Amino acid sequence: MTYTYDAIEGNRRELAPGVILRTMWGEKIMMSRVEIAATAVVPMHSHPHEQAGMVLEGGFDFTIGGKTTTLKEGDYYIIPGGVEHGLIANDQPSVALDIFSPPREDYMRLRGDQESDFMELAVNWRASEFNPATLQPHYDALFSYSAAARSIRWLTPPRLTLPEVCRL
Repeated sequence: MTYTYDAIEGNRRELAPGVILRTMWGEKIMMSRVEIAATAVVPMHSHPHEQAGMVLEGGFDFTIGGKTTTLKEGDYYIIPGGVEHGLIANDQPSVALDIFSPPREDYMRLRGDQESDFMELAVNWRASEFNPATLQPHYDALFSYSAAARSIRWLTPPRLTLPEVCRL
C-alpha cells in the first residue's frame, strides 16, 4: 500500500479543458490536487459528496450555491453535498486542493493518463465470498481476477460502480 505521494503522482485525469486532477484516496476520504490553467472553466455541477478545499496558488471566481466569490491563495471553501458549484480561473494558472468525503467513485473509475483502457480497483473482499462468474454477466467488459492481489483488472471500462461490485 502506498502511504506517500509526490506532487505529480496520483491518478491523473482532465476534468475540463485546462483543468487537471491528480487524485489519491483511502477508504473514507479522497484528496485531489487541481491544476487550473489561466481562464479555464469548471462548468456548474453538483454531486452528493461533501467537498472542502484550499487555494494553494493563484485564484479564481468560485460560484457555490448561486453566490460568486473571488478566492485567492490561502482561501478555503466548503461545499455541502448536492450544492451546485463551478469556477472561472483568473488570468494566471492556479492550484487548489480538494477533499471529498466519501471518495468520488467517478474519479476512482476514470484514469485519463493511462495509455490503455486498463483500470484496477482495489476491492476489500474475502476471496471465499467473491465469485468472478457472478460478476461477468453484469458486464460487457473483460476482466481478470487475482485472489492473491485482491484486485480486478478491467480490460474495458465497467458499467457498475464500486459499491455495486461489492454487493454482487
